[in-house]
Amino acid sequence: MPKLAWEPEAETALSRAPFFVRPLARRKVEERVRARGGNRVTLADVREGEARFKAIAGDKPQAELQRMMPQPNQPGAEMLAIEVCHCELSGCPNVLIKPADWKQAIEDWARAADVSERLRRRVEGDRILCHHKLRVAIAGCPNGCSRPQIADIGLVGFVQPQVDPEKCIACRACEAACPDAAIAISPVIPSEGRPLATYPPVIPRGGRLAAAPPSVIPSGGRLPAAEVEEPFKGDPPATGPGSMASASSPERSLDKLGMTERVQSRAPRFDLAACQGCTRCRDICPPEAITLSAPAVRILMGGKLGRHPHLAEAVGTAASPAEAVRIIAEAAERFLAEALPGERFAEHWLRAKGDAR
Repeated sequence: MPKLAWEPEAETALSRAPFFVRPLARRKVEERVRARGGNRVTLADVREGEARFKAIAGDKPQAELQRMMPQPNQPGAEMLAIEVCHCELSGCPNVLIKPADWKQAIEDWARAADVSERLRRRVEGDRILCHHKLRVAIAGCPNGCSRPQIADIGLVGFVQPQVDPEKCIACRACEAACPDAAIAISPVIPSEGRPLATYPPVIPRGGRLAAAPPSVIPSGGRLPAAEVEEPFKGDPPATGPGSMASASSPERSLDKLGMTERVQSRAPRFDLAACQGCTRCRDICPPEAITLSAPAVRILMGGKLGRHPHLAEAVGTAASPAEAVRIIAEAAERFLAEALPGERFAEHWLRAKGDAR
């Protein structure tokens, strides 16, 4: 194939593009010129290519674009793509961990273990594409803005709520605020035969504001024991200080709500399988009966898109970057030692757990 001539103005315009974009841009521009039967690249051709590239790239940051660009398969190529949420830059109010600290720990491990070079040697051919890389996503909170659910490895900041049954007034504010429907409260039982209103009003899933239906209290003032003691799905059996389960609270006044009845109620119970570990229940609790554990990360693995997409699954938790690195290192070493030729991390992880797709 004959080489195309480039006008000086076209070469100058191409030189202003980011260095990692230039090889691909040159090839794409020349392909379009040849498709039109041309034999010379003009400034207009480069401008056209630039417009196409910007339309595809959108507002992606340069670091993300660089990860997406093909690279020569040669020593020194970066094979670890770590994406973090921009919580610190945006001042996100939901952030629970500092993603930069966890990112630094992973990069230090990868450098010491020569992970990029060992991954590079697995690539067949002379080009490294985006899917050849090990993709790690770190999110500062359960909202997961960095998309950890579709990364090979994901880290998601979370906390665990804990309830002080002595302070809880069973107002059901936390139950209404939970975005994951992970909280349930047993009926509140006034000593008189009157229903107890909730605070604040419960907003159903449909979004229409309505007060929660009050329990119908027999004239004797007590519900049948079985109805009071009905467990919540997913409630762990253990109780005690710091436990995620909660026991019946003793009788106490509701003076904080301007009521004088003495009640026996059950504090919030958390479905740990549904709870994503945000702070909303703590933030809305009127008597400040809910406290939160120290932040940690939930570690996910096996996420991928493509022909057979799969959302990453939780494999454990880590209270510190060092603990997370240990778990990640074990999985990475297993992949490097056992993966089939051309097999990606998520594919290997699913195959190893007996869930290949």
